[in-house]
Amino acid sequence: MTGRSYKIDGVHLPSVTTIISQTLPNPGIAAWKARVGDAEAKRVSEEATIWGTEIHALAEHVGRRNAIALTAEEAALIAPYELWVDENVSVFLGVEKLLVSRQHGYAGTTDAIVILDGDRYPAILDFKTSKTALGQDEWRLQLAAYAIAAQEHLGLVCRRRIIVRLSRSEPEKLHVHELPEDELENDKEVFLSLLRVFNWTKKSEPVSNSIGRIQLNGRSAR
Repeated sequence: MTGRSYKIDGVHLPSVTTIISQTLPNPGIAAWKARVGDAEAKRVSEEATIWGTEIHALAEHVGRRNAIALTAEEAALIAPYELWVDENVSVFLGVEKLLVSRQHGYAGTTDAIVILDGDRYPAILDFKTSKTALGQDEWRLQLAAYAIAAQEHLGLVCRRRIIVRLSRSEPEKLHVHELPEDELENDKEVFLSLLRVFNWTKKSEPVSNSIGRIQLNGRSAR
């Protein structure tokens, strides 16, 4: 299986991000790669990955209420997020939480499940570090997939989806974006449709490969 997967009960389940990236076209990324070239795209992507990994690790410290373990430089980097958490989050129900949907056959890890001040129901919280628009379709579907799995796996009905972003270009500024609650059910259905396409594609791969080999060898399919 190409892309990321989780081994659950001896079975490899595709990750949410793998399902979406392999079924939902992203012409913006393709156009950017064509404009800057493969080498530059690889360099920028690697730098962004390093930055994202570092910031996610710091955000995890905040979620686990372990920010005291950070250095002064690290605390300064994550300070905008920590301030937002102090002002808006009542409790963390999970941090870097694995979510599994055995019914639909996928898994993923959400950055956090929280209860926001004044809320009764938990919210899915996802931390982003890119410069792209906060309302991207793939992010809507990603968090919808987490909401499906959270209800099945943990019995948590998550109605709100919150994206927080701390980008490398503006490390002092935290962007917070809430995805439309009234579109959650539709986003769930769209994700499940992509999952069906993903599974159909994977099942058809051996057939396509076999046909390719038969044509290459000049043999009849009979």
